[in-house]
Amino acid sequence: MNPIIHKKLLVLCWTLGFASVSNAEHYQIYILAGQSNGNGRGWAADFGTGTSHPQFEFYKTAQADVRFYYHKTQTATNHTLPEDQWIDLAPGSGHGTVTPENSPELGPEVSFGDAMADEYPTEHIAILKYCHGGTNLHTQWSASGSQYTTLLSTVNAATTALTNAGHTYTLRGFLWQQGEADCTNVTHANNYEANLISLVNRVRADIFGGLSRPFIIGKLSDNQTSITGNAGFSTVRTAQENVAANLTNVATVNADDDAKFPMRGDEIHFTGVGQIYLGLGHFDAMKILLATDADQDGLVDSEEIALGTDPNKADSDSDGSDDGQEIILGTSPTDGSSVFKINSLADQGNGTYTLEWPAKSGAPYIVESSSNLEPDSWTTLGTVTATSQVGTWTGSPFAPDVIAFYGAEGSTGGNFDTASYDSTDSDPDTTASRLSQGGGLTGGGANMRIINNAIFAPSSSGNNGFNLAGCTEASRMAAISAGDYFSFTVTGSGQDTTFDKLLFFSNQFATTAKVDITYRIGTEAEQDILVDHAPTGGNVNVTEVTAEMPDFTTNENVTFTFYLYNSSDVSHGVRFDDITLHAVNSSANGGKVFFRVRHLVHN
Repeated sequence: MNPIIHKKLLVLCWTLGFASVSNAEHYQIYILAGQSNGNGRGWAADFGTGTSHPQFEFYKTAQADVRFYYHKTQTATNHTLPEDQWIDLAPGSGHGTVTPENSPELGPEVSFGDAMADEYPTEHIAILKYCHGGTNLHTQWSASGSQYTTLLSTVNAATTALTNAGHTYTLRGFLWQQGEADCTNVTHANNYEANLISLVNRVRADIFGGLSRPFIIGKLSDNQTSITGNAGFSTVRTAQENVAANLTNVATVNADDDAKFPMRGDEIHFTGVGQIYLGLGHFDAMKILLATDADQDGLVDSEEIALGTDPNKADSDSDGSDDGQEIILGTSPTDGSSVFKINSLADQGNGTYTLEWPAKSGAPYIVESSSNLEPDSWTTLGTVTATSQVGTWTGSPFAPDVIAFYGAEGSTGGNFDTASYDSTDSDPDTTASRLSQGGGLTGGGANMRIINNAIFAPSSSGNNGFNLAGCTEASRMAAISAGDYFSFTVTGSGQDTTFDKLLFFSNQFATTAKVDITYRIGTEAEQDILVDHAPTGGNVNVTEVTAEMPDFTTNENVTFTFYLYNSSDVSHGVRFDDITLHAVNSSANGGKVFFRVRHLVHN
């Protein structure tokens, strides 16, 4: 059984079948972040005024050959496009709508995306955008800042959506359009260079998995006359230039041309015309930086020479993974036997498995499972941060189901031979019997076996609950003889079921009553789950009880019994509600289970 390896995606099928994903694509994702000129204050209505460009009318429409994902910022009305989903690239993700309403705002993404698609026609270009107007680098885009945190969560949501749809992707480059908010304060301006270096390094570590992917900086413009007089303006511009000069694979975009970069009336935001040329400037810079990586494996040529890999061959060791991908994953780009795959899978019993895979210490991985390999069928089992060169996860791919549920939803009063005592679970693989009693239990107070929930304080159901009395015997053995117990039986359909835990709400009218709970597999001896449990006393609110039991797996009938005893008065009720049994059917889907491990490139 061979693993199927994609960019940052590993699937290992421990069955004899594999379901292919139709229309699956591999996307090259470019990320746009920053403040308002990245978000976009340009209007589509600006096209045709000021400067002529043959593409201006085209930029008003959706571009079906470029995918676009953005997260909305600031206000509930600052967009005209659907957010948080992959759509065709189009205007409408800017600060808000303008007059006329059919003139949505746009940023540099529309021209950048179009130019990239034209330049690289064999690639599937995608743009992911998160910008927020007026935000600063020194705090809001710092490592712990709200904007940087939101950027990471947006990247995670967007890439997860692609993966869940069966696609793969490469996070290819980063566009940064910011600086206005930091030039108003001399201290912040003086710190801008160090803060921008930190941002570049964080983006490359958190988003690009340690690779020196292209990072483009949109410089402050001399045309922004409302801020050119600020004490920190020239300091921030110089800092942007210095970072580009001193860090690998970083470049700037100059926006000083008066004709190409006209301003809105506020003299700080580019018009729609300016935004188009801004996007084209980012494209020109990106194209140059991409060329420094001849084989487009995520490692610039100088890095490849230092590593001993081939700058002209994306997969130097011919093992199916690009060299840059192997650096991210923690495998060797010069050893063909070092590949990212699940190296071992051990069945620990009771539906529990242990997986191991080659890893990079400190890197996060997502473990997922599926019952059929359909794109939307994958369930996250856990996130693992590797502590060595081997990643390990132990757990169950089977989600617990409610296989018995007793909520006392019927009318008040009631006897054990009514439907009020039926289980209302919907699990198709097991059948839970009606509650039955040993013959000695009565109703509390006025012999009411089901009472209104409000009488003994609401449980999670907010409806009625069981109220059982007549249990004055001093011990479980005496309660058995007196018939002071109730029980239910779970009948399987011949498949293995792993029992997990039993939950319920309870209290009592007085304080002395006790409850024991047992289970019996088939005709075997009873096993204790809970002994000498004293429900919350004094007629106060019910409390939730989790009765943990040793996980066990069986295809036989299992009977659960509640023994009630030691009540101080024959009329004092012990109350129960929402008795819930959780278990997993580990034989579901014919015993097949599919696992995959994904490298999560954001923390």
